[in-house]
Amino acid sequence: VHAAFLLAAVGVNASPAGSPGAKRTLAPGGVMQVGSYHLRYLGVKSTDKAGRTVVTAALAVRRGARGWLERPGMVFYTGSAEPVAQISIHRGIFSDLYVVLEGTGSRQSVLLEVMVNPMVSWIWMSLPVLVTGVLLVGKSRRRVLESRDAVELWPGPDQAIRRDPL
Repeated sequence: VHAAFLLAAVGVNASPAGSPGAKRTLAPGGVMQVGSYHLRYLGVKSTDKAGRTVVTAALAVRRGARGWLERPGMVFYTGSAEPVAQISIHRGIFSDLYVVLEGTGSRQSVLLEVMVNPMVSWIWMSLPVLVTGVLLVGKSRRRVLESRDAVELWPGPDQAIRRDPL
């Protein structure tokens, strides 16, 4: 249980500290760097679905030797004035990458907000550690109580009655 609180405390203290972020307008092929993440904007796609339009930006992301594709988006519901953001989140042990598509412009340009939040996963890792600790403590406590109940309460004929002070 103590280890869980330590994990959560480290995660909470580190997550807002020095988290880099940037907001930029990019044209197709445009590149931006936030912290150790390199992002290249590939293009935007609009899809009409029942009662809504989904606008999605494609981004090639690289961090060190690893690369992947992120697709943040916006959903425009029929009859609603404001879009709903589909935030793209890439989780890691030491940092999480959040990419928000904030708007589109002329010639396929997009406004992106990119945030790097360090050690957020440590907060989430503390939950199973906490549950495991609570279950182990409960099990060992139950064993102690059962062993106390197993002590013979009535002495046999050859045993003297012992009086324990309260």
